[in-house]
Amino acid sequence: MLVRECLGHIEAVAPLSGACSWDTSGVQVASRRQEVSRLAVMLDATPAQVQRALDWGAEVLLAHHPLGLKPRFLNVVDAHFEITRMLLAAECWCYAAHTSLDAQPHGPAGWLARELELSALALLEPTTPDGAAGIGCVGTLPRPLPWPAFLDRLTALLPETCIRQCGAAPAMVHTVGYCGGSGSSLADAAFARGADVFITGDVKYHTALDLAAATGCLLDVGHFSIEEEMMRRFALLLAERLSAPGTTTPAVAVRFFPGQDPFLTVHPGPLAPSQDAPR
Repeated sequence: MLVRECLGHIEAVAPLSGACSWDTSGVQVASRRQEVSRLAVMLDATPAQVQRALDWGAEVLLAHHPLGLKPRFLNVVDAHFEITRMLLAAECWCYAAHTSLDAQPHGPAGWLARELELSALALLEPTTPDGAAGIGCVGTLPRPLPWPAFLDRLTALLPETCIRQCGAAPAMVHTVGYCGGSGSSLADAAFARGADVFITGDVKYHTALDLAAATGCLLDVGHFSIEEEMMRRFALLLAERLSAPGTTTPAVAVRFFPGQDPFLTVHPGPLAPSQDAPR
């Protein structure tokens, strides 16, 4: 399959027209290579992940997060330099579907809403004039759930996630808002639409303080968990699209490369008393 056809399938799911104006979704590193037989999909194009993809023989690498949100020179030998060097040396394309993917609630970005069976979905931050694409959403559960039951359901969907709570928990949960990645700036919009709880990641300390003093309840599930699953499902969808029966073009092998949350949950023992502590 031609690379441009492969990228066309990616953009059919995550059109660049829906991306935020500040974003750099799209081709990150180009190549003279015109054909692709192996597509690697991952959340983050770290040096280790890129090496794994190249060892597998990937000719196109699809990541969620761009290599950078601002153009930069390769004047420092760091991770960015190493990633670019490896991709160029291997003649491997690199493409990022960032907010272009986030803004499509009926695509992989909406997986949590579908698993929770949310209905009457509304976007929190539209990114197109017609309001058809946007970041974050809010919807209603099929039936209200007691808070412990809702937490059990969420934990089952995000089994390896450390969940932190900001604000008082509601007795019952009926309306749920969420935004994968870093979306605490959308919490007020979610609560204004009646959300009983808002789920996101990367919640800052002072944001948590404000929420604790208000009436909303926010769950911080980290940046990694929702988006890692989103990219896994994106890989499955692309595998279907790129190997559709009846096509005249050769199938493209698609492989998802699982990442690892850079944050580890540790359980320290009792702290030793400080030398300055009173005895």
